[in-house]
Amino acid sequence: MFRHTHVHLVIVLSAMCCTLFCDATHTHKCSEDDDSAECIQTQFLQTEFKQYPAKERGHSDGFDSPPGGDTEATLKIITEGLDNDVSACLNAVIPLLPLNNTVCESQCGDSFDMGRLGQTRTYMAMASSPNVENICETGFWNGRSAATWLCSNPTANVYSFDLYFPENNVKVLKSFFGGRFTHFEGDSMVTLSEFAEDPNSPFCDIMVADGGHYDPVPWTDINNFAKITAKQPNRNHTLFLDELMADYDNGCCMDVTKAYTKALRLDMLDTNIGFCEEYLPDDAVEGPAQRFPLVGESTMNLTSPIGGFCAMSFAPDYLKSLD
Repeated sequence: MFRHTHVHLVIVLSAMCCTLFCDATHTHKCSEDDDSAECIQTQFLQTEFKQYPAKERGHSDGFDSPPGGDTEATLKIITEGLDNDVSACLNAVIPLLPLNNTVCESQCGDSFDMGRLGQTRTYMAMASSPNVENICETGFWNGRSAATWLCSNPTANVYSFDLYFPENNVKVLKSFFGGRFTHFEGDSMVTLSEFAEDPNSPFCDIMVADGGHYDPVPWTDINNFAKITAKQPNRNHTLFLDELMADYDNGCCMDVTKAYTKALRLDMLDTNIGFCEEYLPDDAVEGPAQRFPLVGESTMNLTSPIGGFCAMSFAPDYLKSLD
């Protein structure tokens, strides 16, 4: 679920203390390149959240257990109560997608980890809408997220962008889903940009930014998804950002939070709709995950350092400005 190199955080306390999570109204108009504390700082980055190491705050390296450690158990939980066809599809495909992609080393996560089951259920529910025709994701890793999208909606297409695609995993998806799965291998900052610029590319009803988690990838992916959406600015769409408010010992993933913060400050996102949802500890699979608004007094910053994901839409006025 996440990859790339090292995060360099500069903790600056501003007298103005205008954070990501204060009310959406603000007096300072941030430019695209404004990296001042007022524009990029969140409560999560302030001293009170940095005064002890991540291990003492209940998390170590981004995983509570080896990723994908018990596929059979997680499949049983995920498929409980599902439509029979969806359940059969997942049970047939997921075990055939081994976690054999070592390109991103320890900086990838599996959507079938116990702590991510709430996220996977949310993805499936939103993808199952008959209005969803195309799903575009950055971040393939082992292909389990792509398979989940495709099983959840028997008519939707998935367009996947990543640096590397394991040959066997691609063959599995092609054998089950045929032309409904299309992959673009290479740097998403190039491949997704070309996709966004191509007038023949389809509209993405659901977009998932879950590829590179280090600058400048998250910010570039968000902007390319905005360009795709701007082609039909009045059409319903959902953008998922993963590993938000996640601060792991391996260096991931505060550049995602920084990009999200910047998008909010530039009024790119519609703060009246959407939500964020926390990850759960691996031993809390029965409990419902807590949801938060995008902005307000109680937000995803409360989930640090484990974090979660957010579902959002681009602001109509911002999309129109891209024409």
